[in-house]
Amino acid sequence: MLKRNSIIPVAAPIKDQQGKVIGATGSAINPEQFIKLLSSTSRGTGQDIFLTDRTGRLVFHTGVTELTWEQRDVSKVPHISTPLQGQPFVGEGVGMVSGEQRIVATLPTPKYGWVVGVSIPTESALAPIDQSFRDSLLIFLAVALLSIGGALALAEVMIRPLKRLTRHAVALGRGEFQQRVEIATGDELEKLADTFNRMADEIQAREREREDYISTISHDLRNPLTIVQGHAQMIQRAPDRPESVRKSAESIITTARRMNALILDLVESARLRAGQLRLERQPVHLKAFVDELLDRSKGVIDVGRIDVEVPPDLPPASADPDRLERIFVNLLTNALKYSAAETEVLVRADKVDNEIRVSVIDRGVGIAPHDLPHVFERFFRVKETRREGVGLGLYITKMLVEAHGGRIWVESELGKGSTFYFTLAIA
Repeated sequence: MLKRNSIIPVAAPIKDQQGKVIGATGSAINPEQFIKLLSSTSRGTGQDIFLTDRTGRLVFHTGVTELTWEQRDVSKVPHISTPLQGQPFVGEGVGMVSGEQRIVATLPTPKYGWVVGVSIPTESALAPIDQSFRDSLLIFLAVALLSIGGALALAEVMIRPLKRLTRHAVALGRGEFQQRVEIATGDELEKLADTFNRMADEIQAREREREDYISTISHDLRNPLTIVQGHAQMIQRAPDRPESVRKSAESIITTARRMNALILDLVESARLRAGQLRLERQPVHLKAFVDELLDRSKGVIDVGRIDVEVPPDLPPASADPDRLERIFVNLLTNALKYSAAETEVLVRADKVDNEIRVSVIDRGVGIAPHDLPHVFERFFRVKETRREGVGLGLYITKMLVEAHGGRIWVESELGKGSTFYFTLAIA
């Protein structure tokens, strides 16, 4: 590391009008003030600041005073070698001194080719933050890196706005998502503040989405629980009336099925978003598969309204039977729910080019044109026909179809019904 009383020499040639070198000018920089500035830069718990020269040898590292010549050579460390080649680095790496996993951001300095960086332990950085906020954290580290770059420029005019930005970042980390920073410098620092504010807007929007999610789930679980409780009390009050007990028991069973479907939607959604879905593919003959599914679903859905048209020579599809059943149940339940009781729901399958196309057709209320682009979005429910559920069924169906390598889309007309299509590979 830089020792006491050491200097950093800086020199440049002096050229005449023809470009011939006629002399040189030089100066020596006392690094003690430079190191004091780096050491005094505001840092959070566990954060490190470090600096290397253009050869990749450590010049400064927070909390480290002495290293051997060999220990100072970090040129082959990925988050050092990348900026040495002129490119910034943001990602996970191993601490050069501690050896622990850290989130690191490094940047090459203009002209001199030195590397400045900041890092924070991965565990402490991500522990209080939901998985969905990791991308926002990396953006914040990039913002902090640019702040350190500004500090290295020794521009006093930038120090006060940077401290203000740091205070707001700390407040954001405490969950104060309404925090915004106002900086009007007309330069890159103002753009940095705008980036911070956009990040804060995104986090606040995600927090509102999570609150709406919890509110919706609470509402949709509270209603069936109220029904179950009411019928259980009726059975308790009238145990000697078999017909009342039977009807109450049927209501409890139906409501329990709805609650189970809701819970399955929540679990499947979390599994899909976490990338934990594993498919067990095998050849599936759709005619036999759908017929068996409808036979098992008697008493759960109105299978009498469902007609199946699958040609006998249709080749088998390559699919996970359990996931394929979920796709069919979601689409059929949706079609039955939003069409009149006296109308038919039709399931068709045919071979188109090198894949199998399945369609589920109903003659229901249809979907408005402005709602069609959103029907497969998470938590989306058509306002005009909103019923039980949290808006995860079609979202999960789309994710499952795409996990099979297929496509899904819908065609609909108000008052005439809807047709949902999806494709599967041929086994």
